[in-house]
Amino acid sequence: MNLPTATAGARRAFLRAMLPALATLSALAPHFARADDDTQRPPAGMLRYPAISADYITFGYATQLWIVPREGGLARPVASPAGSVLFPAFSPDGARIAFVANYDGQRDIHVIPVEGGIPRRITTHPGNKHIHGWTPDGEHIIYSTNFFSGNPRFEELYKVPRRGGTPEKLPVPYGVNATLSPDGKQMAYMLHSRDFRTWKRYAGGRASNIWIFDLEDHTSEKITDWEGTDTFPMWHGDAVYFLSDKREPWRFNLWRHDRATGAREQMTDFTHHDVRFPSLGPGPDGGGEIVFQLGQELHAIDLATREVRVVEVEIPGALPEIRPRAVDASKHIENRAISPKGARVLVEARGDIWSLPARRGSARNLTRTSGVAEREPAWSPDGKWILYSSDATGEYELYLMPADGSGEPRQLTEDNRRFYQDPRWAPDSKRFVVVDQTQRIWYGEVPEEGEDPVALREIGYNPAHRWIRLDWSPDSRWIVYSRTEDDGRFTLSTSALWAVEVETGEAHRLTRGMFSASNPAFDPKGEFLAFTAASEFSEPQYEDVGTTFVYHRTNRILLVPLRDDVASPLLPKSDEEDAGDEKDKDNGENGDDEEAEDGEDGEGKDGEEEEEKEEPMEFHWDGFEQRAILLPVDRGNFGALAFNDSRHLLYQRMTGNRRWDGESILHIFDPFKDDPEEETVLDNIRGFALSADRKKVLVRREGAAMAVIDAAPGQRWEHPVDTSAMRQRVVPREEWAQILRDAWRRHRDFFYVENPPRGRLGPSVGGLLRPSALPQQPRRPAVCHRRDDQ
Repeated sequence: MNLPTATAGARRAFLRAMLPALATLSALAPHFARADDDTQRPPAGMLRYPAISADYITFGYATQLWIVPREGGLARPVASPAGSVLFPAFSPDGARIAFVANYDGQRDIHVIPVEGGIPRRITTHPGNKHIHGWTPDGEHIIYSTNFFSGNPRFEELYKVPRRGGTPEKLPVPYGVNATLSPDGKQMAYMLHSRDFRTWKRYAGGRASNIWIFDLEDHTSEKITDWEGTDTFPMWHGDAVYFLSDKREPWRFNLWRHDRATGAREQMTDFTHHDVRFPSLGPGPDGGGEIVFQLGQELHAIDLATREVRVVEVEIPGALPEIRPRAVDASKHIENRAISPKGARVLVEARGDIWSLPARRGSARNLTRTSGVAEREPAWSPDGKWILYSSDATGEYELYLMPADGSGEPRQLTEDNRRFYQDPRWAPDSKRFVVVDQTQRIWYGEVPEEGEDPVALREIGYNPAHRWIRLDWSPDSRWIVYSRTEDDGRFTLSTSALWAVEVETGEAHRLTRGMFSASNPAFDPKGEFLAFTAASEFSEPQYEDVGTTFVYHRTNRILLVPLRDDVASPLLPKSDEEDAGDEKDKDNGENGDDEEAEDGEDGEGKDGEEEEEKEEPMEFHWDGFEQRAILLPVDRGNFGALAFNDSRHLLYQRMTGNRRWDGESILHIFDPFKDDPEEETVLDNIRGFALSADRKKVLVRREGAAMAVIDAAPGQRWEHPVDTSAMRQRVVPREEWAQILRDAWRRHRDFFYVENPPRGRLGPSVGGLLRPSALPQQPRRPAVCHRRDDQ
C-alpha cells in the first residue's frame, strides 16, 4: 500500500491503527486454502537478517523485503528488488527501513517507508556494503564497505545522510558491526569480522573482539578479550550487548557488558544452535528488545525481563517459483563419457544422465529424476551398460542400467557412505574400479541378474588425497595408478607408479618416487606402458631480484616394455640381407607344412575349428624403471595419455610454463615409426577421452562445447555435439530437497580429520555434524519459495 507523504507521527498512528486488522488477518491465516500448512511458515533460517522496531520485525525472504508485527503473524512485502535483500535496519522512529538491494545494476543502500513506497537510493559506489544501523537522531545510516580501503579483505566505517549524499568516513582505520551510544558520542565496533565465514569454534588470528571508540577525544578501549569470537555489538542504555562463544559447548549466545562496572554476563544459554544475526530494537515500552535467529526459529528477548519468545511468521501470496517447469540442462553439464565406438556421448547434467548423438539423432534423458542426483556415468566397452552413481536411497550407490535406457536400473552397492568418482570399466566389461572422496580405489565385479549387490574391495590408495590417474591392462587383470609418496608420517611432493592385480590385490611398486610419475597408459597389445615423469630439470627460471629460481615444464614422456623380451621401438635400425633356407622356403611355397596336414583353413581332421584359449598377458614388473625409454618428445606440462588403435600415443600438452597455463593442445606421437615426430590432433581443448575401440576421441572446450573426432592427426572442430535439445522437467522443491541432502552429506564426508585435535573442537571435527541433523534438514525445501532461500 502506498500512502501520501505524512509526518512520522501520522505514519506511526496509522500503523498502530492497522495492528488490529493485521492481527485479524493473522488469525485467519491458518484457514486460508493451501495444500500444505508448512508452505506458509518458513523456518527462521530463511528469514534473513531480521531487525525489530517498537511495532514490527523486518527481514529479507524470497528476494523481497517483508515486515510482520513484532508479535508475529502474517507478513506483507514492502519492497521487491531483482535480487536478494540484505541487512535491513529500522530508523530510530521505526518509520523507515534501510536495506541493501540491487535496483540499478549494483547493490546499494536504499531507504523505504515501512508502509511501502518508492525506494530511495542512498549510495552510488561499488563494493560490499553492510548496514549496521542509524545514528540516534535518525539522520544518517552507519555502514561499512571495502570499496575505499584499498584491500577487499578490510572494510571501513562510514555514515551517509538518509536522503543520500557523500559518505563520511568515521575516524577509525578499519571497522565493521558498529553501534552508537544513545548520546551518539561513543561507538562500539570490531576491527574485522568473520560472521559470514564457516569457522565454528575458531580461535585464530582472525578471532574478533569488541572495542569502544570515543568519537570526541578519539580514545579507544577493548571491552572483550576472549580468545574465541565476540561479535555483533548492540548498544542500549548503559550496556553493550553482543554475541560470544566463550563458554562450553562453545555456542554463540547473547552476553551483556555493563559500561559502568565493566562486568560481563551471559544472558542466554542455548546449547544446540548458535544465536545468529541479532538486532536491537526499543521494545514496546522502551526497555529494549533483541530479535535473532536460532536454528529454524525466530526468537526475541525482552532485555528488561530476559524472557525469550518464539516469533511465528507466515508468508502469504502466490508461489510461481515452485511450479514444475522445463529448464535447459545443457547449462549444467558436468561429467562426460564417450560410447565404445564414439557414436554417442554420455553427460551428467543437472542431476540426470543424458545420451547425446555425436553427429545425428536425438538427445535422450535416461534417468528423468527431479529429486535424485545421478552422477559420473561410464559406458561399458561392450556397449551394453552404463555405470553411474545415484542418491536415490539417500546415500550415493552404484547403479547399472541398459545403455539404451530400457528396463529398470540395478542397484550394485548398498549401505554406502562414500562419494564415488571416475568409474573405470575393465576392457572385458565385467569388472570396474571407482575412486572415492578419500582417493581410495575400489574394485568390483558386475553381478549376474538376480544376485546380491556387489561388495567392493579396496585395492589402492593415495595418501595425499590427490586425484588418482589409473589405467586398465588390456587383459582386465591389472591396473596401474599413480600414488603420492608417504614416509609414514607425512605425504611428500613426489609420486610413484604402482601395479595391482585386481583379483588378488597383489601390488607391485614400479618406480622409486624420486621423480613424480603419473598418467599411466597401456598400449592395446599390452606390450608397453607409457607415463609421464617430472624428471627434466634443465633451464631453470631465475627471478629478477634476488637469487631464487624455479624449474618449470619438468615433465617427460616415457615408454616401458612390459616384458624382458619386448624390444625398444627406438632401437637403431640396420638393413640386412635375408639369407634364408631354400628348403624352408620351398616347403612354405608348396604348402607341405605340418599345419596343412590337418585340413584346410586350420581345421582339425574332424573339420571342427579348434577353440582358441585366451591366455593372460605376462608382465615383468621387476626392473620396470630400468627399462624405461625417454621418448623424443620435448619436455612440458602434460595431461592424460592414451594409445589409439594403431598404437599411436595421444596426450594433452599445456603450452604455458606452469601446470595449466596457456593453451591446451591434443597431440599424437607414433613411437614405432622410423622417424617419429609430434603431430597436432586438435588445439584449444580442455580435456579428452578415448573410445573403447580406441578410434574416436571426445574432446571438450570451454563451457559445454564438445565434439567427437578421429584419433588421428589434423582434426578440425567441425561437428560439435548438439546440446540444444536438452530440455528437462524439474520439480523445484524436489530438486531443492536433494541439494540440501547433498550439501549435508558433503560436509559430513569431506569435512573430516583422521587425527582430530581435542579441546574446544571435541573428540572429532566430523562429530560436530550430528547424524540427527540430517532427518531434520530435508523439511526445509518444502517451505522454500526460491532456490536461494536455502
